[in-house]
Amino acid sequence: MVRPFYVFSFALASLILLTYIFTIPAPIIASIIASIVAILGFTLQKLISREKNSLDFEASYKHNKKIVEAFRATKELRTAKKLPISKYIQLSDDLDLLLNEWESVANGILSKTFDEKLLYRAYGSTIINMYDSFQPYIIYSQQENPKYFLMFTRLAIQWKVRRLKEKSIQSNLLHSNLKELHTAATNLNLALNESYPYNPSKKQAIKELQKREQELIKTIKSLN
Repeated sequence: MVRPFYVFSFALASLILLTYIFTIPAPIIASIIASIVAILGFTLQKLISREKNSLDFEASYKHNKKIVEAFRATKELRTAKKLPISKYIQLSDDLDLLLNEWESVANGILSKTFDEKLLYRAYGSTIINMYDSFQPYIIYSQQENPKYFLMFTRLAIQWKVRRLKEKSIQSNLLHSNLKELHTAATNLNLALNESYPYNPSKKQAIKELQKREQELIKTIKSLN
């Protein structure tokens, strides 16, 4: 997202340039600048409000006793591979509580009440896991009414696609790191071989190898 400050700076610079090219009366310039400032102020206020709403939700969600208890009660559903639908129905109250909570959040994201980027960083893995684990119950409920948990499903799928794209980028980075590490190791072997006509600095080769090793470790950690 483009920062309002940069937009304002660009607009102001454009206006100053135009005053040199064309003769624009000062009152008109002042009016335009005032309008831009008002629009940017309103936009900035919306961004701040969206971020505050998201942080408030995060704080209340973590300390909501009913949510915490429902999350504990549904642990088996999130860890077991296959369970009969009767098991989900037994925990329907807990499942409804969790799914409806995020149904509201999904609606809030759609209406720009919440900051999606902030919530994705904090709860991306949680929502994807909930969607995968509770899917039998979601399908069972939607057979009764297709609108049940519709926004939650939409949000979870969007975040799953986003996560897959991130992992694809990270996998490409891992491949690049491995190639660079191989090159650094080859250079070090050449540096240690005095008979080789081109002998790069040993210290430099060792330092380069260590740098590539650290980059590889960092990439592997980001994939976990």
